[in-house]
Amino acid sequence: MARSPQKAEAAEFTVTWNVGEQGYTDGEFAGSKVIDDNFEINFYSGRYLLAPRYFSEGSGYISLQGSGDWLGNGFLISPRPTINNYFINKIVITATDAAYTSKMRTQVGQTMRILFFRTNEFFSGATYTFEELSKFRYFNLENYAGNEIRIKQISLTYTDVPPAAWVNVTSVTKAKDHYDIKRGVHLLIDKPTIEPSNAFYDYLLTTEDTRLRINGPYVVAEDLCENAVVTINTFGRDAGGERLTTTFTVSVTEAPLTIDGAVGMGYGSIDEKLYRFENVRVQDATLDSDNIVLHASATATNKINVMHPGFNPLNTYTYVKGGTMSLFAKVRRNTTTGKNFLVEPEVISYTDKAILFANTIMASDEVGQCVTKYATVRAIINEMTVEELAKLKNAGVVNGINFSPVRARYVAWALHLGESDPYGDGTPISGMPLVPENSTTQNNNVLLVILLSFSVAVFLYFLTSKRKKLYLKK
Repeated sequence: MARSPQKAEAAEFTVTWNVGEQGYTDGEFAGSKVIDDNFEINFYSGRYLLAPRYFSEGSGYISLQGSGDWLGNGFLISPRPTINNYFINKIVITATDAAYTSKMRTQVGQTMRILFFRTNEFFSGATYTFEELSKFRYFNLENYAGNEIRIKQISLTYTDVPPAAWVNVTSVTKAKDHYDIKRGVHLLIDKPTIEPSNAFYDYLLTTEDTRLRINGPYVVAEDLCENAVVTINTFGRDAGGERLTTTFTVSVTEAPLTIDGAVGMGYGSIDEKLYRFENVRVQDATLDSDNIVLHASATATNKINVMHPGFNPLNTYTYVKGGTMSLFAKVRRNTTTGKNFLVEPEVISYTDKAILFANTIMASDEVGQCVTKYATVRAIINEMTVEELAKLKNAGVVNGINFSPVRARYVAWALHLGESDPYGDGTPISGMPLVPENSTTQNNNVLLVILLSFSVAVFLYFLTSKRKKLYLKK
């Protein structure tokens, strides 16, 4: 976090927020972050786009995808509850390079209620500078072109000289006592009444409940809760120099939906909703888009295409065709194609035949199990897709499971039983050709070496794997 300036009359301060210093992990969705004691930044996704994400390439950047209908990714800089009468007059945004800049629109203002637009804003090289003589507290930037913006750094320059005089606040009255919303919804809270009418009208929402998230005048329902408390704080102060507050409560309930239901939903009802999908089968893993895209004719079998870099990248074995997952995702609609699709997936659980095989063969250490359980694990192999079999044969540690000791145990069993084609695809056991049956001593020596190596591998497996249901997030 940038160091906060100390209060001084008519002083000007500049703070610089470097993306690479914020503790993001590669591929992480960017959300709200503190700039300093006075201002914070909140990144948000456009209607048809994946949310802004951090990438560690170079010194690190946040990717803002664009949309030509003014519904692209963007961010909002707004005051924090701890602000001490500071006002922004200049913002400088630095991209990684001029190749990753785009046309933008900006909004600025003293309050969220009144924001002034500028359209067709552009970078100059890799830098965009916004400066206003009439100072502001809110700054919103939105990418509404096809090109990507890669943000590396944002600098704010602000002073304690107010742009206008405000009278003292005498009262604040909430519009409603309680809100009931669904998980994942971004709810715009009804405006409170702040008196007198010529006082500084703006207000700030805060909450200590981690199941809710505040995004400017919105409450975001992150998780299920009942009567969570949200506080309305005035920016204007009373005659004693204090902000006035009032509270309301929020309850969040689940919003379950089938894939079929998602495909058939009307456009007007789906934006910014988060739904839970159970037992969805992974189909084609291609990288033609940044989304999880529904089949055009989805059926009750709940098939989807996983097409999200970092979520199911090519040449990895994290999620494979034929696997089954449960996830939360937002349902959105592409106005060009007229089809709904899913974005911002949050995987709850995942399994596939390779994981089932690993958990089955490593479940116990019983005398003679190589004979009693071999038929069971071989039957699982016979049901595997090409991708699942490749995961079993080639993967390292994925989804919390170390597949090396899994293969070692299966190889030992197959050799002991004289199995010549243990994977059912004509591939011999790698590095372990079977010796002739009349070479009993040789066979025993080979098995002894395998079993000694296998004992160490089994120990490593139980350190790195979870034999119960796998939970990949939360």
